[in-house]
Amino acid sequence: MMYDLKKADEIKEKIKNHDLFLADLDFTIAKPNFLKMIKSVYAFSKQDIGNLMKEDYKSEIVHSIYPGLNDFFSIIKSEKILITGNIPLFVKPIAKFLGINKIYYGNHIPDPLLSLFPNNKYEKIIDSIFSEKLYKKILFAGNSPNKDEGILERIKYKEARGEIESVVGIWMASNNKINKKFDINIFDDWSRLVQFYTAA
Repeated sequence: MMYDLKKADEIKEKIKNHDLFLADLDFTIAKPNFLKMIKSVYAFSKQDIGNLMKEDYKSEIVHSIYPGLNDFFSIIKSEKILITGNIPLFVKPIAKFLGINKIYYGNHIPDPLLSLFPNNKYEKIIDSIFSEKLYKKILFAGNSPNKDEGILERIKYKEARGEIESVVGIWMASNNKINKKFDINIFDDWSRLVQFYTAA
C-alpha cells in the first residue's frame, strides 16, 4: 500500500471519521478473474435456493475475490454504497454479504472508448447519491482509469464548493501502477488498509 507519508495522519483521521464509503469497482475489487466470479455466483445462488451455506465458506469465497475487504468493512461503521457495471446476479448476493447498503448500476464503457462516448450517467449517479442524503466525509474507492478519476474529480468539485467536508480517494491498482490522483494506492489486499487504520 502506498500513500503520501506527509499526509499519513490526516488521511488516517479522515478514514476513521467518514460517513460514506462509496466504491465504483467493476469486475472485482482486486484483479478480475472470471472463473472466481462464476464460482461465486453459483455458490451464492445455491445458498439462496435453500442450502444454507456456512458463513466461513462464504467469507472464504468473498476473500478470494476481494482480499481483505470484509476485514476492512468489519471495522468501518459508515454507510456503504456500490456503483458497478457488473450484472446484478453477481453483485447482489456478495453486496448483501458485505453489508453494502445500496447499489447503483452504471452503463460501463471500456476505458479506451470513453472519449468517444461521453458517459454522463456516472456524474448523474454521484449527484443523485449526494442529493438523497447529506454526506460530509467520503471514502471513494475505484479501479477503472478515466471513469473513476472522473468520479473522484466530481466529488472533489463538491468538496471545493463546500457541499462536503472531505474526500479520500482509494485506488485499487492493477499491475502495481500508481495513480497519483488518489490518496492511497492498494495493490493486492484491503487488509493493508486495516493495518494502516489500526496503527497507532
